[in-house]
Amino acid sequence: MTEPQKPQRLLHDAPKLLPSEDSFGRAPFAKRLADSMLRMPADDGFVFALSGPWGSGKTTAVNFVVHHLREAKAAGTPIVIVHFNPWWFSGRSQLMLQFFQELGAALKVHDTGAGLARLGRRLGALSSALKPVRLVPTLGPLLKEYQEVLAASAQAVGKASKLARKDVHGIRDRIDAALRQQQARIIVIIDDIDRLPGHEIRQLFQVVKAIADFPKTIYLLVFDRKVVVRSLGKVQAATGAAYLEKIIQAQLDIPMPDQSAIQKMLFEELDGALAGTPEALFDVDAWLNLYYGGVAPLVRTPRDVKRLVNAVALTYPAVVGEVNPVDFVGVQVLRLWAPTVYHYVQDHADLLAGTTGANVAAPKLDAETKAVFNRHAKAVRAANREAISGIMGRMFPKWAAACSNSRYSYDSSSEWRRMRRVCSPECFRVYFALALGLGDVARAEMMEFIDKSSEQRACEQSLLSLVTRKEPDGTPRLRPFLDRLQDYAKQEVPESHIAQIVSAVFNVGDELVDADEWSHVFV
Repeated sequence: MTEPQKPQRLLHDAPKLLPSEDSFGRAPFAKRLADSMLRMPADDGFVFALSGPWGSGKTTAVNFVVHHLREAKAAGTPIVIVHFNPWWFSGRSQLMLQFFQELGAALKVHDTGAGLARLGRRLGALSSALKPVRLVPTLGPLLKEYQEVLAASAQAVGKASKLARKDVHGIRDRIDAALRQQQARIIVIIDDIDRLPGHEIRQLFQVVKAIADFPKTIYLLVFDRKVVVRSLGKVQAATGAAYLEKIIQAQLDIPMPDQSAIQKMLFEELDGALAGTPEALFDVDAWLNLYYGGVAPLVRTPRDVKRLVNAVALTYPAVVGEVNPVDFVGVQVLRLWAPTVYHYVQDHADLLAGTTGANVAAPKLDAETKAVFNRHAKAVRAANREAISGIMGRMFPKWAAACSNSRYSYDSSSEWRRMRRVCSPECFRVYFALALGLGDVARAEMMEFIDKSSEQRACEQSLLSLVTRKEPDGTPRLRPFLDRLQDYAKQEVPESHIAQIVSAVFNVGDELVDADEWSHVFV
């Protein structure tokens, strides 16, 4: 086997920060959203929602929005940006308390208008009046220590107790009045809402609903709408969609990237992940058939690209040159998008690898293969099943035969071995073990022999070395090597080398093996 290639750099899933880094056309959308937040009337508060599936780039779009907001602030626009992270807190009361505290802290730090610092103090008073902070105990010693620090001040405790007896609504009214008088608008961003447990998603929206009418305050809520609607539907009587409509004034969907941009990113990154692939092993037509027949419908977002490329980059260097790169990508797609099918394939080479020769009963084959797919496809998302079946059919002729009644002759076996296809019984194991097995002949070893065969003497020495080299079970390396040489004879061995190879075999034939051994070599 060839020396393992250095692993390609792995693709981080970190969101982009600057519009100049945009690869999928999100920057113009983010600019329009930021402009809307800056120009719209906000006397009574407003709630935007930005929705998109996981991995679609929502946080990247939010970062672009924040970039434009900060530019406006630097140019003199009075604005306060507050990032509220609900992950560290649990329960409606805790979420509300922490929201008031973080908003108050932001106003005191970013005093862009007269009175904002006083507003911050009033918000802090409101949170103290509601209830002392109780952090989530499961978050560990760090937050416990923080809780103890907060509770350490006797003065703070006394103040909280005194404020608790005051009229909470009166404090809220004074905050509303003060917000209307100042010029700065406050933009609150809450991201990753869809990653909270269902009951906490509901609690967070209850908090937003209770405070959404703060004057001069604009909220940007970021989540996967399908996930949130489903979660809300499980914890309340009304539908999740109806509940959201009561809170959100403007629902936006993140623009999905053009699939040509996704394709460009995937092709470019895979080109690096498959570095070192022998040119003869890569079939462009086979790749395009696999891509359009199964990969493209599954790889739809930048995160999908990163998942697939990282999977290939981490595993392919160990077997470069010993597997077909197109099939290897297909196997990794199965592992990521249909793990139950992948594990079944891994354990059933006898059913899937090899040809559909005349000795195989077609009706039996069709029934068995279809039964395999039907049984294991149930664990695959319904939307992905056709794509997974397409990938299987392009990698395994037996699978395709079950769907189209096509048949491959035994003559195909030699070509599949030469191209290191996963459907070759001799190559199948390498795709899952990521290493050659007993009796396997590395393609690099074969190509080295073919290169040396231009000189008869060098060819003779190579053959003699195979006699002394033994397999782990003690058999000479020569027999499997000559078996595989026949696979390469038509395509890889130059015509000018054939005479040297034949002459070398006859010249050193007696030294290679005894008569009994030779009687089995060419059977």
